[in-house]
Amino acid sequence: MAHEIIQYSSRLDAPNARLIVKNLSPDRVGFLIDSADNGDISSILLLHNEQMKQAWYQSVIRKRCGTVTALEWEIVSQSALKPDSTRIDMNLADQMAVFIEEEIDSLPSFEPSLNHWARSIPTGISCSELVYEGTKIKEIVNVPDTRLYMKLWESNVLRILTDSEPVFGIPTSDDPMKWLIHFPDPKSGPYPFIESISRANLPIWLITVLNLSTWSTFCERFGMPIVVANIEQGADDATVKAVQDMLATLGSAGYATFKGVDTSITPIEVNRQAHPYGDILQAMQTIQSVLVLGANLGTDMSGGSFAAARVQDNVRQDILNNDIKGEQNTVQELFRRMCQLRFPQFDADVIRMHCPIFRRILLENRDDATENLAWSKVQWGIEHGYVPDDAEVFDMLGLTMPQGFVKTDPDSDPDPEAIENENELDG
Repeated sequence: MAHEIIQYSSRLDAPNARLIVKNLSPDRVGFLIDSADNGDISSILLLHNEQMKQAWYQSVIRKRCGTVTALEWEIVSQSALKPDSTRIDMNLADQMAVFIEEEIDSLPSFEPSLNHWARSIPTGISCSELVYEGTKIKEIVNVPDTRLYMKLWESNVLRILTDSEPVFGIPTSDDPMKWLIHFPDPKSGPYPFIESISRANLPIWLITVLNLSTWSTFCERFGMPIVVANIEQGADDATVKAVQDMLATLGSAGYATFKGVDTSITPIEVNRQAHPYGDILQAMQTIQSVLVLGANLGTDMSGGSFAAARVQDNVRQDILNNDIKGEQNTVQELFRRMCQLRFPQFDADVIRMHCPIFRRILLENRDDATENLAWSKVQWGIEHGYVPDDAEVFDMLGLTMPQGFVKTDPDSDPDPEAIENENELDG
């Protein structure tokens, strides 16, 4: 299969982006949102790159995506997940798991692809090209989002803009094994990206941009002193020019010169405490935090109770689990394609049942208050004659009790064989 995708091109991509973002207005953004709802995703994807230039929005998006990519991952055989299943051939499941681990180890583009798919969480879609060498996937090439396109009259057919097809692109449906389309948050319907974060952020982003522009104009007009120079009558043009150059050199962007005229300028005074620009900006940033991070108190520090923080932490955990599930769906599709090439004698159902699982390793949050209460109960029980058994102790320590575990009495005589082994190690 030909390797046709090229990376970001200033010749093809930059002019399109400038055309989209030029002279943005509420009416213009509303038209782009309506177009996206009807399936035209190219404008939304180009606008997302502009949105990511905003510092606050970029920080919350990176936090959302980094929460997934920062986790370690593992490949788990179906035999380990379902050891008692009678429908799974344990040997075949282990063979596929070993095969996938070897393939991923020899595929350096796999880890960058995970990052690429995570970065598509705000846009709701991304695509990667699978480059084959015989019956083996040699490389994963991540398609820039500026190359994704969809015709309004085609239902859910993603196209890729290339040098050979720079206008309408090539449809991914013509060669589905070549393209791996990632939906971070799968939805039903012909256009699964209608509810994307980037689309929802567009009005917020526009308000922020217009607010900053108005704020800059306000500061320029009312926050800058006007310098006035009175020059004696009869001064030549060279003297006037020298005074003007001096005023400009002093850093004043607003100045005036008058010849032989006693002139005074009184600037319009404004209530500098009443302008709402800072409050508007903070409000928009709070809404973006709610949109991206689920109103987590880590980004909205306006206050709240401990119970409210715990509830929001649970919401954050649900968002993380959903992002991990979307990633897992795409990785599983990649694994199934690898197994289909390696084990062509089995049909798709057998491959699906025996294909290993890609899994992120979640870090459990410690609940210190609950742990302290549990240990206080144990201490109270010991003081009143209750001794917990070994299983309870291992459970409270968060450890798995080994099979055949025998508790050693610290007051008993030491094992001579153990002492001899310890001396050998010391020697």
